[in-house]
Amino acid sequence: MLCGLLLVWLGYAWQGAVLAIVIGMLLVVAFSMRGYFRFSFKKTDRGVLKTLLVYGLPLSCSLALLEVVNTADRLMIGWLLGYARVGEYAVAYNLPFQVLMMVSSSLNLAAYPVVVKLLEQEGREAATQQLRQYFILLMAVVLPAVLGLLAIADLLVPLLVGADFVEPALRLMPWVSIAIFANCTYLFYVSLSFQLAEHTMGALKVAGVAAVMNVALNLLLIPAYGVWGAVVASISAYGFCLMAGFYVGKHYFVLDIPWLALSKVLLAASLMYGVTQYVPFPVLPPVVLLILKIVAGVLVYAALVWLLNIAGARQILSAQIGLKKRHV
Repeated sequence: MLCGLLLVWLGYAWQGAVLAIVIGMLLVVAFSMRGYFRFSFKKTDRGVLKTLLVYGLPLSCSLALLEVVNTADRLMIGWLLGYARVGEYAVAYNLPFQVLMMVSSSLNLAAYPVVVKLLEQEGREAATQQLRQYFILLMAVVLPAVLGLLAIADLLVPLLVGADFVEPALRLMPWVSIAIFANCTYLFYVSLSFQLAEHTMGALKVAGVAAVMNVALNLLLIPAYGVWGAVVASISAYGFCLMAGFYVGKHYFVLDIPWLALSKVLLAASLMYGVTQYVPFPVLPPVVLLILKIVAGVLVYAALVWLLNIAGARQILSAQIGLKKRHV
């Protein structure tokens, strides 16, 4: 942070900020390796190394191909339409991407080790049940995050970007959010069927086809339809990942979709969106109105989660209250 502020203050603008990030990451690596990391090829277990490569290499390559899908649209917009149009698209893409990726990855990091432990110790049935709960929780966080962000976008986006980018961002954001939602659902749930079955080559095949599809559709649609062609290409590629991932993955590890719980989450998130988007609020300064809408949305959604008993919210709350009473 200090290095970035100093370089920007000295006049290096975004180049200085990027350089500061690189320096910070290199320092983390240097200090982490010092005195702790000692590599000896002679002491390496060749069997374990082979297992790690067979499992990890296809998985790493599949993530790299998904990153192609994630970045190809902006690169091709810049190449085919010019860098000004990239800015319009990037503003609409980056905000929902950062929000959804942050909450999705956080839940995945917490839940995935528990699923793996259950799979190893109690078998597939226990792991499948835990995955079901994880999926409900994932949807209960991601869906309201998407709809909530769209509900306050008209107040939030002008605070973050220049006036020239506000109108294009607001037009593109709802459709871009569909692609990002599909991406998060595939990456943090559907692709787990390949990982848990230790068949990561399947994830590589799905991501490979999606990357080729995305690049081809971008080349075909962007010259004809501009940035909307990139939106269609992204939705198509990530939609393919979802469908193909479920179809191919079920041959190795079947994932359960609790449709009733999912419909409850969608209903609660939709009602929250309606309250924050369409219920008339007082005429207030934009920042105050933004805060008021966020608070109203959180309260409405929390009440609906309890009312519909999403993910066993009532039982969890009752258990927590009972636990506190026993401690008192």
